[in-house]
This record gives sequence, C-alpha cells and structure tokens, in this order.
Amino acid sequence: MTNYHQYLPSPLLSGFVECYWTLRSPGKGADSIQRLIPGGRVELIFNLGDRFHWQFPGMEAQSLACGRIKVMGQRNKISFAWQEGNPHLIGVRFKPGGLAAFSKVPVSEILNQLLPAEYLFGYSVHDCIARLQGSVLDENQIKLLDEFLAKAIRYEPAQWSLVSSTVNFMRTSPDNISIGEICRENQACYKKLERKFLQIVGYTPKNYYRIIRFNRAIREMAFRKNSLTSIGYECGFYDQAHFIKDFRLFTGTTPSLFRKEDHFMADFLIHHQPV
Repeated sequence: MTNYHQYLPSPLLSGFVECYWTLRSPGKGADSIQRLIPGGRVELIFNLGDRFHWQFPGMEAQSLACGRIKVMGQRNKISFAWQEGNPHLIGVRFKPGGLAAFSKVPVSEILNQLLPAEYLFGYSVHDCIARLQGSVLDENQIKLLDEFLAKAIRYEPAQWSLVSSTVNFMRTSPDNISIGEICRENQACYKKLERKFLQIVGYTPKNYYRIIRFNRAIREMAFRKNSLTSIGYECGFYDQAHFIKDFRLFTGTTPSLFRKEDHFMADFLIHHQPV
C-alpha cells in the first residue's frame, strides 16, 4: 500500500512552500508506468530508497537513485514515472513562483527538466540529505528540511507582489476570465506581466492559466459524474475539441480513456494538490 503524507511549512516559508511530502511504496515493478500530470509547480525531491525513474515523451529516461537529490521543474506536458523495489521519497512542493526566493535562475529555464539540486541550491543539499538519512521519523525529517530551506532563502524577487497577486487572482477567478481582465485587475501590461511570469513562475500568464483550467477540469472529472462535455464548458474550454487537445497534451490520452483508467500517482495530485 502506498503511504503518502503532506506537511505544512513553518510560517517563515509559507509564502514560498506549499507543502512537504513523503512517499513510501511497496514497488509495483518497473513495468508499472504512471502518468504525472502538470500542476504548475517546482519540486525538490530527495530519494532515501530504491531507484525511481522519470521520462518525458521523446527524451531519455532519467533516474533518481538512493541518496540523490533532484529538482523537478514545472511542466507543461505529460511525463511518466516508474519505480524499482521500495522507493522512499521526501519532497518540497514550492508554490507557483516560490522557487525564486532561493535561486536567481529563471524558472522558465527548468521547464520540463529534472536537474541536480545543487544547480539551484548549491552543494549544501548533500549535507541535508545526509541528515535526512540519519533520521527515522517523518516529523524529524520535515523539521530538517524546513531548517535547511529557512537558511537557503536568498532573495526577495523583484515584482514578487505583482506575480503573487496575479497567481492568486487567476486561481480564484471564474473559469472564463480573459488575460485582459487579469492584466486590468493587477494594473499591469501583458508584456511586463509575461516577463515577470517567465522569470518567477516559469510560464507565460496565458500558459499558466491553461494549466489552471486543465487542473480544474480533471478535478471535476474525479469528484463529479457530470458528462465530459459539460465539464469542458464549465471549465472554460471553447468546445469539446479544445478540451481534448489540451487533455492530450497534459495527460497523453483523451478525457474518456483517462476516466476509465487507474492512475494512482495522478490521483495523489488531484486529491492533495490545489489547483
């Protein structure tokens, strides 16, 4: 049985970190390939167990072996994961834009990337994983992670308040809101907003809103039995063809087939990660 838990960060980090999470799983074997749907966030992942693999279509598979630390960039297309043996992962899920408090690397550069963590956090992450491996209880490991990140804060990104307020507005607004309305609400021209979004969030505002719209739709599919056509319209898609096009990009399949299949990793994100 897969054992997954989430933990809130300390108040100091609550503006940048959405949650910490732990995942232990009795391996289903390398042939159990799971879809990972894009949620618009960057994650810092520590592996304390057996090897774990990620792959984007058209790219070589990348592995996270025991004792390794990776940064998984925000995604705008489907990716896949599979495990060997009994993985034990500990992760930090940053809020949209939250990574910018720890690194000046433009977040747009890590789109759909799985990178060595030292590229963004320096070699102090290796000391952090050594301390995690020396601790047994999840609560103690989460405390160690929180202490590490509290010391790693380096920057107050320029235009942070603009990006943060725009992200919150996009996430809480009706499904049919336009980018023009978003710009007017935040008193910013689109080009300025686009530059800041690429630097801090890693998407253009239009593409980030596309991710939000898709995630709303897939959650509607999970929690309600409404027809796919009505869900598509309710979530702001122009027509069924528009809905299917985005769905194929983000899941690799159609809405009807996805609804019939078992996706335990995608289900974690649907049930535990907000839109």
